[in-house]
Amino acid sequence: MRSGWVSIHRKLASSAIYRDSESVHMWVHLLILANHEDNQFVFCGKPVVVKRGQVITGRKSLSSATGISESKIQRILKKLEDCHMIEQQSSNKNRLITITKYDEYQGTEQQVNNKKEVK
Repeated sequence: MRSGWVSIHRKLASSAIYRDSESVHMWVHLLILANHEDNQFVFCGKPVVVKRGQVITGRKSLSSATGISESKIQRILKKLEDCHMIEQQSSNKNRLITITKYDEYQGTEQQVNNKKEVK
């Protein structure tokens, strides 16, 4: 599993998906899976570049990781796409998902750590 953290924007609470727990689960899962920097790897013998905010996956692996049925995965991804949260390109081997506005929500600003002074 990857290390590090992702930001969850408070705007999520007012989004069209918020009342559907499986859609929220999928959104968080995609944020966790997305590359935090451009990456290149070999897929089926060919080099593939996956950019920051993108993930290559498929319905079966998403279903296995989240416990959501494959048919529901398809509907959720369509809903996320209709809400302009993701863009996706599918082939018969995989699906490239791009999180729109990734940089806006997962900016590189350092988080300020407000700790109380212990006496």
